[in-house]
Amino acid sequence: MESTEPTKLTNDNINFESVLLDLKILLNDKTLSFQSKSQLQLIFQFINLRKMGYKVMDASQIVAESIEKRKYQAELIYIWTKNFLKNKTILTFKHD
Repeated sequence: MESTEPTKLTNDNINFESVLLDLKILLNDKTLSFQSKSQLQLIFQFINLRKMGYKVMDASQIVAESIEKRKYQAELIYIWTKNFLKNKTILTFKHD
């Protein structure tokens, strides 16, 4: 049976310093919404934990727990990070 699991984020294919620098630059952008900055901060924390050697799901779980959230939020952090690494953007949603 074929796996539908997304491509893994491995330490081999991440330039941590470059990603953290990109995130720092974005976090200093005064035009970003509170929601966008919060998302960037969670991605930043996740990348720092990965840099320290934490496994993907452990890192996302730790970040989620740091904001008193659970598995769903951990999965979101993983998805946001994956998107950021691929597109250098964050996922935003408009509320009507």
